[in-house]
Amino acid sequence: MSNAPFSNWPWRAIGPAVFSLNDCILVADTDNVTEDVSEKNACLAAAAPELLAALKQLRADYESIVRSEFETRRGMPESFAKDVADADAAIAKAEGKP
Repeated sequence: MSNAPFSNWPWRAIGPAVFSLNDCILVADTDNVTEDVSEKNACLAAAAPELLAALKQLRADYESIVRSEFETRRGMPESFAKDVADADAAIAKAEGKP
């Protein structure tokens, strides 16, 4: 995957396809799922750029707040650290990083 930005926003789902401006960038359709599932997959994919941006912002805010709250204590609770690690893994996956 290149370091180039994603296709132009906004992405929108029309049936099982995802479009960016006038270009079809994804078809979320297979022989193994119903038309309804294909359309829902396309809607999820169309939301991906906004979901990624929101997750990055929430992750930064969350870690900052949690770290400042727990710095004076014994450290960040394990469940919070796992949440941050999960967010980092999802962001890396979306960006094509290992």
